[in-house]
Amino acid sequence: MFKTKNKIIKLSSIFIVIIIFTCLLFPNHYATDTYNIIELGFEEYAKVWFSPSGRTVGMILLYVLEIVGITCNQYIFISKIIAVILATITIYLFNELLLKFSKCENNKIKEIAMLIASMSIFLNHGTYQFFYYPEACVMWLGVLMVIFAVKVSLNYEDKFKFIKSFICIFVAMNCYQSVILFYIPVRLLFLGLEKKSTKDFILSILKDCFIVGLNLILGYIIIEIYIKVFNSTPYLEHDFFFDIIQMKYIGKFLLFKMYDGAPNFVILIVNIFVIIFCAILPENLFKINKKKSIVTLILLFMSCFTQVLLLISLTNFYIADRIQFPYIALIALEMAFLVSYTNLIDIKKVRIALISIFSIFLILNIWNSIDISIASIKTRKSDIEIGNKMADMIEEYESKNQKVEKVIYCYDSLYTPEKENIRNVGEQTYRVMAGNWVLDNAIRYFSNKKDLIVELDQQTYNNVFEEKEWEEFSEEQIKFIDNTMYYCIY
Repeated sequence: MFKTKNKIIKLSSIFIVIIIFTCLLFPNHYATDTYNIIELGFEEYAKVWFSPSGRTVGMILLYVLEIVGITCNQYIFISKIIAVILATITIYLFNELLLKFSKCENNKIKEIAMLIASMSIFLNHGTYQFFYYPEACVMWLGVLMVIFAVKVSLNYEDKFKFIKSFICIFVAMNCYQSVILFYIPVRLLFLGLEKKSTKDFILSILKDCFIVGLNLILGYIIIEIYIKVFNSTPYLEHDFFFDIIQMKYIGKFLLFKMYDGAPNFVILIVNIFVIIFCAILPENLFKINKKKSIVTLILLFMSCFTQVLLLISLTNFYIADRIQFPYIALIALEMAFLVSYTNLIDIKKVRIALISIFSIFLILNIWNSIDISIASIKTRKSDIEIGNKMADMIEEYESKNQKVEKVIYCYDSLYTPEKENIRNVGEQTYRVMAGNWVLDNAIRYFSNKKDLIVELDQQTYNNVFEEKEWEEFSEEQIKFIDNTMYYCIY
């Protein structure tokens, strides 16, 4: 009875924190891609966007939604609700595994510290994007399957644990490829706690690397099959290539770039500090062998950073916070490490400091997610204003002249994808009326013209707009000639 009550309290606590973390995304905040879904429909969007990305689970879901006939807004709301539930289960399951294998059960202080660390691992500006997109439920299913794979791998009596883990990772990969990069860091966190020889430790890591590596190869094969079956075109080139210059650029980006407003170099600094801090700690403050603990800590950083670096560099995968999730989660993983591997939490003054730091870190993550949502809401409001204004201008032109059948767009020389005077947090503040991946469908949506032809022709910047530059939206950026509307994006 007492244990059941504790479980309910823990689940409720996690659920409430997630609701606060995602509150401004309800009921149906739009991502840029949402306009593609609305205009193309679920089935066509699955073929055009999910098939060349290898998102099998997402494709199946969209096909079902097409048959059921629900609206896009209903889909977004239901998806986010399910995502919150799946995230709650994910954090709870991970936390329970960590408490069990770090032997922190039945110690309230350690349980609180570990719960804060667990929530921080899964609630950050990387996983924020897992809630942000319409397919949120699929992305979180992928994360949950990774934790299921870890759970299976820890069942030492199961002879088929390797196969089961592989299957779980395969499902996760078909939800969203980058989430499987989280498998190795979490496995390392648990492997270091196990009483294994150096040989067994290395063999286990190699097996885990094999699971992830083979799944990424299978994912590539699946993408190639889908491209041929659905005759779809990838948004970016997806061939494997090795470019040392590109890898150096991506490496510097991951280490130092302030991509979403949160400086990545802080992760590097904290990691170095924690490693040095642990290196000077006395042996008696470690629960297990000090050398093994520090090696595990170093491997944690290397696995988080290297996997993301290789995925982005070798496959031309776009750089985004959701792709960096393992690396972004590194600080919180190290928080869990300090509680699991050391006895620092047993020292009263240190305990107060650690829990305070953990709590502040979680609060900052929550504040950051809310601030990102606010910036995104402002951007989408501006998108709607520009889209409606464009629609009004088209309607006015057609009432006096001929029907608009074509839109030619170009970019001015000062073009930036983000909304001006708003915190730049990546895709969440990319302007719908400026993004080449969504602009055509956004114009069709606001103008209510399904058959409108939308094309890029940068020459019109010279010929029609005479190389004029803008810092904000102006009606001067829209001109009509015969049956064509010309649009210059600032």
